[in-house]
Amino acid sequence: MTQSQVAEQLHVSRKTISGWENDHSFPDVGSLVQLSDIYDVRLDDLMRDDHLLAYYKEAERLHQKSRKWVVVSYRCNFLLLVLGYIDYLRPFGIRTFLVPFLVLVNAMVLLSYFSDWQRFKSGKLRVGIVITVLLHLLLRF
Repeated sequence: MTQSQVAEQLHVSRKTISGWENDHSFPDVGSLVQLSDIYDVRLDDLMRDDHLLAYYKEAERLHQKSRKWVVVSYRCNFLLLVLGYIDYLRPFGIRTFLVPFLVLVNAMVLLSYFSDWQRFKSGKLRVGIVITVLLHLLLRF
């Protein structure tokens, strides 16, 4: 079969198939199952490719590392938000601009690891976020 024929059956581009053949990228599990059906090869035989195993092992390692950073960033963000509200309420005359700045920086780091951006396509969620930010800004002054 040609790359174009396989690509058509898998609903991917021909370049994707070429990338798989040249070890530039690797198919996901669903595509592996379909490839096993197309070529009448056991899935176990397809999965035993050393390059494929190394790729998925590295992908899992990077995912775990990313997950650790998300947890650390989330905890820091929570701590900074608490400090920000303490700063906002100004007990004992304490006032610093560093805490709100650190909250924003850490929120950007946390959001850079966020992977479910499809949730933000909801208009209600976007409106809610904008209203919340505006309320915080208005209450700040």
